[in-house]
Amino acid sequence: MEIKNGSGKMWRGTSVDVSTTGMRVRVDTPLELRGFMFISFHPGDSVGPFWTKFSLVREVVPGREYGIRFLDLPPKNVERLLAA
Repeated sequence: MEIKNGSGKMWRGTSVDVSTTGMRVRVDTPLELRGFMFISFHPGDSVGPFWTKFSLVREVVPGREYGIRFLDLPPKNVERLLAA
């Protein structure tokens, strides 16, 4: 899983939990929450990873784990998450 902010800074992490509306992510270094944020991950199907915009919902473990909400997730990607 990769996360990037609007200025292009990247983070790598893992998903702890995922649904059709959002996910909980764990990262090695704190996110710099500026402007738009994007996440790329592979939902486990044969199509491959996709990017989507998200908003921060809450910091679960300060600087390490975050709850995020997907924004503008296309219906085809919602279907992919439901099938995973």
